[in-house]
Amino acid sequence: MPDLPCIVQCSSEETPLCRQGVEGAPRPVYTVESLLNYIEQCVVELNRDYPSSNIVLADDFNLLPESAVVERTGFDQLVQQPTRGANTLDLVFMCRPMYDVTRVVNSVVKSDHKAVIVCNKRKDIKTYRKKIPNQHASFLEHIATIEFYLSHTDIQAAFDQFYSTALLLCDHFYPERSRTVSSRDPDYITLDLKAKLRRKNKLMRTGRVEEASALAKLIGTEISKNNSVRLQAYQNSGKI
Repeated sequence: MPDLPCIVQCSSEETPLCRQGVEGAPRPVYTVESLLNYIEQCVVELNRDYPSSNIVLADDFNLLPESAVVERTGFDQLVQQPTRGANTLDLVFMCRPMYDVTRVVNSVVKSDHKAVIVCNKRKDIKTYRKKIPNQHASFLEHIATIEFYLSHTDIQAAFDQFYSTALLLCDHFYPERSRTVSSRDPDYITLDLKAKLRRKNKLMRTGRVEEASALAKLIGTEISKNNSVRLQAYQNSGKI
């Protein structure tokens, strides 16, 4: 049957992901019923060939009734906001719950349709070591008063002694701290930057505006530096 949409299959070693794009000609020669039959047939074949697969059906469903797609496939439809004017045309159907966040945002390309983003919001607790000038001064002052002697002649034993001593000093003067990071955080936000942002907000709340402004400038410099490093890495990899 001409002008029917094609199936794009993307699979991983653990769980295959089958994405079905419903993109036909501006004036399709097939009927809505034939397209629904085709989609249903594709879903049946994918379930047969990839029993553990996750199937996503997404595109502009201008002519396809949402209820008909749900009835034929048994999928859940995620988009609940208008995507073109007052109409909800761009839909995302899934065979099982996979994403907990669905957003409709302005498109970054020239289009009268909005973009639909589906994703999972993840939160992880990560550790880091805060480093400020006062800590460096205390560390250097302490180091100047001690003598470090390796009592072992075996290279591995000597290294283990050095590493153990260095780690004890690190834990004492630069103790580990924890911060919660989210999948929504921009790539340039590091754990150290998150700590500085919290510090700046605390200073603002207590009325220490000058200190907060100075810290804000430092944060801006670090963000620019992180972005420059990331951009340079992209350029070296040939991605842009």
